[in-house]
Parts: sequence; C-alpha cells; structure tokens
Amino acid sequence: MGVRVFQCQMVKEFLKFMLYGLIVYRKVVIFVCTILYRMKELNLHKIDFLVALIAEFGKRFGLSSKDAYRYINQYGGIQMFLNHYDILHTLSFRDMVDGMTAFCHRHGGQLV
Repeated sequence: MGVRVFQCQMVKEFLKFMLYGLIVYRKVVIFVCTILYRMKELNLHKIDFLVALIAEFGKRFGLSSKDAYRYINQYGGIQMFLNHYDILHTLSFRDMVDGMTAFCHRHGGQLV
C-alpha cells in the first residue's frame, strides 16, 4: 500500500511540474502575442518563430524567456526581427542568436 501512495505522489508531482512548465510557456507566448498585436504584425508563424528565438537566446545566455525578451526588445531586436523575418527564418537558430547578439551589442547591449 505504501509503494502505491508513493507512486501516486510522484505522478502528481510530475504532473504539477509539467503543468507549471506549460503555464510559463503559455505566459511567454501570450506576452509576445500581445506585443506583436500592438505592433500590428500578428502572424502565427512569426509568433512561433520569435518565441523559439527568444528561448534559444535566453538559453545561450542563461536568461529566463522574460529577461531575454526584455533585453532583445530594449536594444531594438524585436523590430529588427519583424523587419527581416523573411531572411531570418532561413537561418539556423545558432546563426540567428549570433546575429541577434551582434545586433543588440551594436545598439548598446552588453552580452557578447
């Protein structure tokens, strides 16, 4: 009986962890959608791609998605993404993160 309770508890904890991850991801997606909608550039492909780019950028520099978004936006990276989406989506994520890093650095960012 004790093992079954332990297994149920593990399953509950795992589900809570997964649900928390989905909620955080959903919040980032909603946040980015809101920004793009305000900029009148709402396009599902752009949103998905931008969310993935922000996540990869954050992963590279150890930032949360929210902090990565703030950094990229502060140095004009979001507008650059929207202006050059047609070119950026043909690159690998590594190249895009490198390009976004260089762009933000040229505009005052400190991450290299």
